[in-house]
Amino acid sequence: MQAGVLTIYSQAGGDACLLRGLRRTPSEQTVQPLEVMILAGKLRQDLFEQKMGFQRSAALFRSWLQAGLVHPVDSEFKLTASGSWFAGEMMRALG
Repeated sequence: MQAGVLTIYSQAGGDACLLRGLRRTPSEQTVQPLEVMILAGKLRQDLFEQKMGFQRSAALFRSWLQAGLVHPVDSEFKLTASGSWFAGEMMRALG
């Protein structure tokens, strides 16, 4: 099977029922829920810590706060207007 291609087989006959779907690498699978949070504009630092570790997560949030990309609201962070413009860069910073 090619990298980057997902083939889903039916349980009944083994025939492919979905071709040319997306297949994520383990590292892509790790950051995918974090990317969803960025795109949704609501980031939970505890989930970033679970996926990336405390030090890396803390460094990211510190830099995003200093750059004015996020701001704290209750127990989560929300994207600022600037953060919305730079969401793609924020996702690239995940690795």
